[in-house]
Amino acid sequence: MLRRFGSLLLVLAALAVPVVAGPAPGPSPVTAPYAAVDSEYAAGAHAVVSSPTGRVWVLRVTPGGVLKTRYTKDSAPYWTDWAPMAGSYRSVSGAIADVGGVRRLFMAAVTSGGGLRYATHTGTEWTGWTSVSSTQLWASVASTTDAAGRVWTFATTTGGDLYYQRQQADGSWTTFTQVARVGTTAWAAVSGALQTGANRVWLAAASADGRISTFRTNSAGTLVDPATRATFKCDGGPSTGFADDVSLSGDASGRMWLFSSRSATGALTYCQTGPGTTTWGPEKSWGTADWVGVSSGWDADDAQMWVAGTKETGEVMYRHTSPDPSGWTDVATVDRVALSYAVYLAPRGSVSADYGTYLAHEGAHEGIDVRRMVGSSVHALVSGTITNVDVGCRGAGPGCLSTVAVYNATLDKTVVYLHLNPASLSPGDTVARGQTIGYEDYRGTTQPQFHTHVEVRPGRHTIAATSMCSGGEPADAPCNVLANPDPTTFWTGQGYAPDQDRSLLGGHAVVSDRSGREWEFVIAPGGTLVYRYTGMTEWNWDVFGDGYDGSTGGFRSVAATIDGSGRLWVLTTSTDGEMRSRRTLQPPSASTSGGGWEAPSAPLSAGYDWGDVTVTTDDVGQVWMFATATTTVDGVTGRLFYRRQNADGSWTSMDQVGNGDWRGVSSTLKDGQVWLFGVKGSDSGAYSNRIFYFKSTASGVMGAVSTEFGAGNRWADVSASTDLSGRVWVFAPTLTDGLLRYRYTTPSGWGVSGSEPWGELGNGGWVSVSSSVRADTGKVRVLAAKVNGDLWAFETKQGSTATLPAGGGWAMTLVEPGGGGRGSYGL
Repeated sequence: MLRRFGSLLLVLAALAVPVVAGPAPGPSPVTAPYAAVDSEYAAGAHAVVSSPTGRVWVLRVTPGGVLKTRYTKDSAPYWTDWAPMAGSYRSVSGAIADVGGVRRLFMAAVTSGGGLRYATHTGTEWTGWTSVSSTQLWASVASTTDAAGRVWTFATTTGGDLYYQRQQADGSWTTFTQVARVGTTAWAAVSGALQTGANRVWLAAASADGRISTFRTNSAGTLVDPATRATFKCDGGPSTGFADDVSLSGDASGRMWLFSSRSATGALTYCQTGPGTTTWGPEKSWGTADWVGVSSGWDADDAQMWVAGTKETGEVMYRHTSPDPSGWTDVATVDRVALSYAVYLAPRGSVSADYGTYLAHEGAHEGIDVRRMVGSSVHALVSGTITNVDVGCRGAGPGCLSTVAVYNATLDKTVVYLHLNPASLSPGDTVARGQTIGYEDYRGTTQPQFHTHVEVRPGRHTIAATSMCSGGEPADAPCNVLANPDPTTFWTGQGYAPDQDRSLLGGHAVVSDRSGREWEFVIAPGGTLVYRYTGMTEWNWDVFGDGYDGSTGGFRSVAATIDGSGRLWVLTTSTDGEMRSRRTLQPPSASTSGGGWEAPSAPLSAGYDWGDVTVTTDDVGQVWMFATATTTVDGVTGRLFYRRQNADGSWTSMDQVGNGDWRGVSSTLKDGQVWLFGVKGSDSGAYSNRIFYFKSTASGVMGAVSTEFGAGNRWADVSASTDLSGRVWVFAPTLTDGLLRYRYTTPSGWGVSGSEPWGELGNGGWVSVSSSVRADTGKVRVLAAKVNGDLWAFETKQGSTATLPAGGGWAMTLVEPGGGGRGSYGL
């Protein structure tokens, strides 16, 4: 199932309200024309695929661009939790691939920047992405497996062209071959499947004029045969109106099933061929329910056809055939639209406060607070009649609170929106679900606390319930007692998830310059690299870049060090595999931040698809850089390479460390030696997900012998730093339960204070880590990201000196919540 994203962001940009600095303005409602929401964008994308272990997986790209996965399990609630992946996406598909004679779940995804990438699942985790080299900007992707167990990928471009490539016997891929258009009409959606028995791969493609064409491969199974093109039509059904979406699947009997959603009627229909034939049977329907997208997959383990459909609201429903192939189970929900997306109908919104309690104030919080940016369009979550519009004013002064209240008589509920700049609305006006009702602002709160408060009240109301206390009120005061019930059931009943889509961060780094100024770099979920440093105004984030010229996506990995001249030196990789470096123009100091940035370098060691990176400056001021290559060379993926600066500023050639399949790296300097830590990937047999470290030699190269760190555990990431006393600290989250553990060097080896073998930070759910030591205080600083996208900082309470190691316990602070808004780092 493949959906293309529309131009909603352009619509929102056209309606955005400029941010006005200075004193709070007086009442000034904004005239907001109704903006129809692009349902293509709102739907997102999804795919249904059965894994080699018999689990049915749903791969989902949310309307906000978050890629997440879940699969069935044997006991209630019968689905795993959603597991998000780093990056921002527009389309996804799945199949079963043969990897070295082992059948694995395969995923193809199109990034929001138009890049195409592949990954496989080892049985415990997804491998790193392999980017597909291409000059095309991709829009959607489909994949299937042929009779030989090789994957075929079909992809449309943003210009409406259609291409395919297939896996070869040695695991490599053919070049892309174009499928000709029918006339001049662009391709809009695509799907592929294998017909069992005939052993031919079928391709179904919908063109922009609403017609579906089917193709089959030739008898040799090497290419899509243009002579097999046929105009699809169910027996008795129309031949147009299917451009919304299309999904093709084959069952074990050799029947082909084609599902399509009709934009004209909102119906989801399907029909089947006979076993091994090409003749389509009668049209059947799921009914008219505002369907705008569909995906399907055959569960060979249970002999069931699974289908997932997207409603116009973005909610994803599924069902599968019952034991009688003519019957179906009831429709059930597998995913809902995040409330933090639905308020803005745009990505990067986040929940800043949940129902029930405040984070920093006394009182009973009667609603949910969401935030994106000042000026973002705020949309009605339910239809109804306006009961009150209070414009308010900017700031937290008396009478400044703004209100828009919408009463839905059918539901007998009032939804109250606070702090926004209301649109030109009046009591008695009717609003539709998704209609613009205002723009995010800070009316009734301070500018740094801008947000939109969304509250559900039983019955008809004009204002919100009393909520925040001023301080010191008794426990039974109205501000301390919740007047509204928990809104979770209400929001899920309306097709919303009352939390948010959270995406993994793409990577992060922290470093201290010689003055002790701390620099933090974070790759936000959408791939944009942002940074900040202590001493800057309001400690806000600046954009380092969205990717380099020619890049089809954002950034993948980042590392930073202070070079021999005292300048900040940053190494990055982009999602299309390029590696580049960049330095500040001057050495940062207590009074300057480095005078800006040099232009990025040309791609370093071009020809490889670079993954994770780390950098360290040695005791003579020369930078060492390390990078993993996701490119397969001589049958080995994940090789680890390094090079270092020479005294004259030139660089040595790239040399390899270890033997391959590295997933994460970190480096530090200890007693004149560069120590390199690496986490093995999941394809290393008995060594999978274990950490090993190497040390440099007196001759200026990395040693060939490695030592294992943390034996008996499986790790997801690693970071190492050396405090001012020479103590090496190593931090690593465990792969299975996400515990963030640490150890440091002692006279007798590795350990921590006390009798425990490990120290632990936080309470689990960690997926990545970076660390540094402050040059002024000697405190160890750690950044760690959770699976929900939250980024936290830990810092030792006691600093280090030349004779005293850091320690004294840890202080823990939230850097940014996951998802968007502030979790999108001000983007």
